[in-house]
Amino acid sequence: MRNCDLLQKAIIPLMVAYFVGFVLFFTAPGWYIDYRLGGDYNRTVNGFYEVTRLSSFWTSSYFVGFSALFVIIYVINRRFIDNYVVKNYKTILVISFLTLFFTQQRISIGFVGLYLIILSLTLIFKGRLKPITFIKYFLSACLLIGIIAILVTFYTDKYYVDYIVGRVTGSEDGMIEDRVNLFEKYISSISFWGDGMGKYSHNALLYDLPSITDCEYIRTPNEIGIFGMILFLLIALLSFLRLIKKRKILCFESFCLAFFLLAMIGATPLEVSQQQPFMLWYCIGKIQNYG
Repeated sequence: MRNCDLLQKAIIPLMVAYFVGFVLFFTAPGWYIDYRLGGDYNRTVNGFYEVTRLSSFWTSSYFVGFSALFVIIYVINRRFIDNYVVKNYKTILVISFLTLFFTQQRISIGFVGLYLIILSLTLIFKGRLKPITFIKYFLSACLLIGIIAILVTFYTDKYYVDYIVGRVTGSEDGMIEDRVNLFEKYISSISFWGDGMGKYSHNALLYDLPSITDCEYIRTPNEIGIFGMILFLLIALLSFLRLIKKRKILCFESFCLAFFLLAMIGATPLEVSQQQPFMLWYCIGKIQNYG
C-alpha cells in the first residue's frame, strides 16, 4: 500500500474531532442536543436514536464511525503490513476503537472484527506474527472491552445499557425484519431505467414521500434502474479483478471497497454524504489508476 496522503494528513484533525466528540457525548449539553436534533439527516430518522450515538461536530454519527474504521485499517496496514513507523499508533488505534464503539455502527464494528481476524490469520500463516503475540493483542482487546463495559454500566442507567445492547445486537429495531420488508415492498417496482436519481432518498421523507434509506441494493436499482445497478457492480467487479494482482500493494483500498459493498446491505452510502461516498470512489480511482 502506498502512503495515502489523504488519511495521513487527516489523522490529527480526526483525533481532535474524536476527543471533542467524547466530551460532548458524555456531558451532553442542551445546546448540543438541540443541534443534533436539528440536523437534516436527523429530521428524517428517529432523532433520539441518533443522539445516543457519538458524532462529535456532525449531526449524524456516520461520518465519525466510518472515518474511525478507515483510520483503523489504514494505521494497522501501514504499521503491520508495510512495516512503516507510525508515530503514536497505539494511541491512535485505542482512540479510534473507542470512537467506533460509541458510534454504535454495527456494520463498521463487525467489519473491523472480520478484518482483524483475516489479518491475524494471514500474518500467523506467513510467520510474521507469533501466536503468543496474537494472544497478547487479543487479551488486551478483551481487557479494553471489559473496561468500556464497566464504565458504561457505572456511569449510565440500566435502560440506556439495555438500549445500547439492543442496538448493537439488532434486537431493538428489528434490523433483519425491516430489510426483508423493504425488499418485499420495492423489489417489484424495479425497472430497467429506474424512476430517477434521488426519488427515494432521505430527503423524500421530508415531504412524506416513499423513501428507501436502509439498503443501497434496493434504492439504487429503483432510482437508476437495472442498467445503472449493473454498471455500478461492473465497476466494482473490474476493481476487484485488478486487485487480484495488486492486493499486497493496495491492501487498504481492497478492504475499503469490500466494506462499502457490505455496508450497502444496511445503509445507503452512495446517497448520504456523511457515509463518505467520496472514499469509495477515491479507492476505486486509486485501484484503476495504479500502474
